[in-house]
Amino acid sequence: MTLPNKTKDIIVKENTYTITFPTNRQLMSIYSRKAQLSKEGYDSLNTSRDGNSKYVAMLIDAIATFENIMPPQFFKDLNVTRLGDLDVIQGAELVKVYQDQYEPFFNSVVMAIAEVLNSTKENKATEVV
Repeated sequence: MTLPNKTKDIIVKENTYTITFPTNRQLMSIYSRKAQLSKEGYDSLNTSRDGNSKYVAMLIDAIATFENIMPPQFFKDLNVTRLGDLDVIQGAELVKVYQDQYEPFFNSVVMAIAEVLNSTKENKATEVV
């Protein structure tokens, strides 16, 4: 199994921020924050055929993730304490950064997690035989 990089540089405007893949606690916080931001309606937003609902789900993804993994300097540079307080254009820029820079990084680690889980199942199957 090849492990993906655990760090990633995220570039927002002229600033670069080094992040690491979320810890277990951060990952749980991200998903809890998604539920909180969507008032438990995240799945409905994410699977909606309405483009605005889908966009709001992507915005929730970006906000919940970046609130939990970005360094304090990121918030200082944006001059906000909460990403939900950004204006809608800044929110769209945040979604773009999330989609273009963070999602591929996150997906590579998710694939590694899947490999670990699948290899465990395969090992158990061979142990039983």
